[in-house]
Amino acid sequence: MKPIYAQGYYFINLEGKGWHFWEIINYYYFDEKAEMAELVHRPFDYAEEVERARLALQEEINKEKVKVNGERVKVEVKQAVLEFLAFAEIPYYTFILEFEGPYKEGENCFENEFEEWVAEYDYEAYWLAPKGWRFTEALTSCDYEVSEDGSVLSIWCRKGDRIRGYEKICWSPLKS
Repeated sequence: MKPIYAQGYYFINLEGKGWHFWEIINYYYFDEKAEMAELVHRPFDYAEEVERARLALQEEINKEKVKVNGERVKVEVKQAVLEFLAFAEIPYYTFILEFEGPYKEGENCFENEFEEWVAEYDYEAYWLAPKGWRFTEALTSCDYEVSEDGSVLSIWCRKGDRIRGYEKICWSPLKS
């Protein structure tokens, strides 16, 4: 299987005295022989493959240094699903991740340190700020855009882009 595209969606919520993050990632592949599609007819093998993929992503995530407001946090891969995009030759995994971090007055930041790499495929990420907040900073190797009202941060990387191994995303409350 050859990776061809990925998308990530980050939802930030303020719950009590801390931040709660949900992340949904889709990884798309080209499977010329449609080998993954054959798993659909073998439920045990399908479940085993999905769990293998979940554990593999968790292992990669554990290598990263994820921080919220300077405090290291643990990101958990909660669920994985294997589906197909119209054709048996285009399988994709959906992973659902969750983590929490401390809140502070004023600007709050997410940071991630990871191994540098060259993007093997195009990918995009969309961050959604909590109601009443706006994105104020994005340090990333990729191109990005913040919506006019500041509530959505869109990031896109292209195949061949050099990814530095560090990103920082910050958001602040709207001024009244």
